[in-house]
Amino acid sequence: MNSKIQHIVNTMKYKTLPAMVNRYTIKQEHKFLIDDQDIIKPARSYFDKDPKIWKLPAKNYFVRICLAFYIAELYNIDPFVLMDYNEILPYEDIYSKRYSEDKNTYDTIINNIDIINSYGYHKTIEIFGYLYHD
Repeated sequence: MNSKIQHIVNTMKYKTLPAMVNRYTIKQEHKFLIDDQDIIKPARSYFDKDPKIWKLPAKNYFVRICLAFYIAELYNIDPFVLMDYNEILPYEDIYSKRYSEDKNTYDTIINNIDIINSYGYHKTIEIFGYLYHD
């Protein structure tokens, strides 16, 4: 693992995660639907608005993209390299694949989206961003 990425992971381990990522309460606070046939369309829509029902794994692809681009800005690391590390996520991800395992899906989601200026990116960073600072 890249030493910068290892530093980020070590920093995260000592911080308290937001209550919304607690695996025992998350289903009470948010509605989820598992749909691995439709990833791209819902993942792209999350950059523009909050859904009534989050679809998995689309939600996890979206969060991985947002966090990778955020960490990339903070630490000057390629976001596509970061998307290959599950360890950058503040929760255990059993639904989405790493970037190198599903490059076409990630690239299609990202294509023509101004990630860093999107509503969904800012909302995601508002929730999780503090985890990635020293």
